[in-house]
Amino acid sequence: VAGFGGKWEATADENGRFSVALPDFVPGRSGTLSVSGAGGQGVTLADVVTGDVYLCSGQSNMQLPITRALNSDVVIGNAANPDLRMATVAVDPQPAPLERLAKPVAWQAASPQTVADWSATCYFFGKELQRKIKLPVGLVHASLGGSNITAWLSPAASLPDYARQQDLLKLYATDP
Repeated sequence: VAGFGGKWEATADENGRFSVALPDFVPGRSGTLSVSGAGGQGVTLADVVTGDVYLCSGQSNMQLPITRALNSDVVIGNAANPDLRMATVAVDPQPAPLERLAKPVAWQAASPQTVADWSATCYFFGKELQRKIKLPVGLVHASLGGSNITAWLSPAASLPDYARQQDLLKLYATDP
């Protein structure tokens, strides 16, 4: 991995997975980040910005797009902000955790051309947070409106009949 004035090495496992601990970068820097293998194959990510990243997740109140927010035309028209970015994870309900997302996720910088379908709650949270902390903010939006609350609970949560439901879900994950 190379970029931002440094180079870091890692060894991939038999599945091609690796992990690299990057140092703390000065917030607000922008540049490229490249990942390459021993054979020279690789990928370069352009327009990478250093800052804080937050997960926005929940049900319908988090999934509601900016187009359905109050004064959406004004909000969208004033959305230009290259240091506020969102990556929206496609809805893909699964009975067990996945190792990879079903569809690629791309970062978008806030602009009148991009924000209309963004989560309104996530956008307003990020915009206000950025105003206060004065750093670039990345928002990862992963929500599912209309979902049952038990889908958002950890296995340790204690609700009536929750353990039986978890056992049924585990069974469904291996034998639909």
